[in-house]
Amino acid sequence: MPLHGFKCENGHRVEEIFSLREDVPLAVKCPECGTKAERRFQVPRPIGVNTPDLESVNARLFSKKERLDGREIRTEKQLRAREAELGIRVMSASEQHESQQWQQQDIQDIGRAGREGGYEGALSHVDDTEIMGVTGWGTSRLRKWQEATENAVAHTPNGTPSHG
Repeated sequence: MPLHGFKCENGHRVEEIFSLREDVPLAVKCPECGTKAERRFQVPRPIGVNTPDLESVNARLFSKKERLDGREIRTEKQLRAREAELGIRVMSASEQHESQQWQQQDIQDIGRAGREGGYEGALSHVDDTEIMGVTGWGTSRLRKWQEATENAVAHTPNGTPSHG
């Protein structure tokens, strides 16, 4: 959705979203002071919502009741406020693409680990990937930690490390 910029006589900047089907007005009401905010002539920029349709953004971020009550996203500021309210962040198209590629690669890696080591191999791969993701370790550091843990377990009287 294109985001258009406006500026009121008191200097407040206003950004509004208009679908490609809508005519963009030359002025809007400033939400800060209520004065007329005139359109700044600029190339509109997208707000980063991965949809060609503002209605679908609102449908994803508001319940039907909220939409009937007039709640909707019209500005980037409103989008960020709604994300904060819901504790989410709408991913950009490039972020979604990158995430999908990562997920596809992970599925292939789990499948390979499963073919090579069976169920235990697949579980080990998932555990290793999660540990490396949380700690930021690489494979070498992870293997050193696993070796040290195995040695510690092997040298305890009942085969489990002590916790104190």
